[in-house]
Amino acid sequence: MNTVDTNILLRSLLKDDPVQSPKAQHKLENLIANGGIFISSFSLLELSWMLGTKKKTRVEIYQAVRNLLEADGCLLYTSPSPRDRTRS
Repeated sequence: MNTVDTNILLRSLLKDDPVQSPKAQHKLENLIANGGIFISSFSLLELSWMLGTKKKTRVEIYQAVRNLLEADGCLLYTSPSPRDRTRS
């Protein structure tokens, strides 16, 4: 599995750049087809925030995140919180 940068996710979802958006979509499709992708919880938070700055509604943001998380080949990676690390 591969990790994906927030910028690739944004360009792919927003389709706002005629050059970069198709490249991001192609990259994402290739990564998913070749082992899948990890999306860090931090990238997901950044993605949500950035979609909000692009005037997307809460429903649109929710649908975008849900579609990502439900897609075949996509996994959400959450690192243990500092609180969890001290409980040994």
